[in-house]
Amino acid sequence: MLREIEYSYGKTSSLRIFVTGSGVAAFVPLIGARFVHEINAVTLAVESLHLDVQTVIELGGQDAKMIHFRTDPTIRNEEQTRCMFYSMG
Repeated sequence: MLREIEYSYGKTSSLRIFVTGSGVAAFVPLIGARFVHEINAVTLAVESLHLDVQTVIELGGQDAKMIHFRTDPTIRNEEQTRCMFYSMG
């Protein structure tokens, strides 16, 4: 898959790879990637691609997470309070 990405975009220093999951620790340095927590990855994707979503349920192998998105005009720093999540595992 990484070869397909390289073929599509060419060798470029502007391409960044982010990975998530509990089993990637040894894998990250081999491909020059950065680790991102699952909650952050899902939150960034939803806020970038699906602004109308209010709740995401992420079912993992050992747990499940429910992320609620909200916009509250009375809260000053929306980015820090927009996402609440519950872990059920």
